[in-house]
Amino acid sequence: ELTIGCAGGTDINATLEYQEEDAPADSVITKVVLTGLLGGHSGLEINESRANANKLMARVLFATVNKGMSLISTWTGGNMRNAIPRDGEVVVAVCKDKVEAFHAEVEKIAKIFKEEYKDKEKNLSLTVETIPSASVKVIPEAIGINLVMA
Repeated sequence: ELTIGCAGGTDINATLEYQEEDAPADSVITKVVLTGLLGGHSGLEINESRANANKLMARVLFATVNKGMSLISTWTGGNMRNAIPRDGEVVVAVCKDKVEAFHAEVEKIAKIFKEEYKDKEKNLSLTVETIPSASVKVIPEAIGINLVMA
């Protein structure tokens, strides 16, 4: 007997209108990159406790945006609606006086992730780099906080 099936899926497109703001003039534009996850099909490997790059990146943002360290500029992750995202990237404006604390927080989170997924995600990498910027737009602080709280 052979059964082929699918749990099905629903696409949801949500929009939220807001006015982007210029990043504060004294902020340091920083990219946080998460790579090396296994990913996989959301129907086949979902039961294997693989890390989801979007969920992990949300935790990074929750820890930094809610502490007033950063403002979100861009957030990307995954590339297919039926796949477990294996990589992600955020660009944030980090308050100049909180750069050291931001780096320390991301490093602490990276260690937590590596411990949580030590048996599954052996190539997990979370890196931070300062990037040059002329003018960067950010999501208003209140919107960013609500976004990562959801």
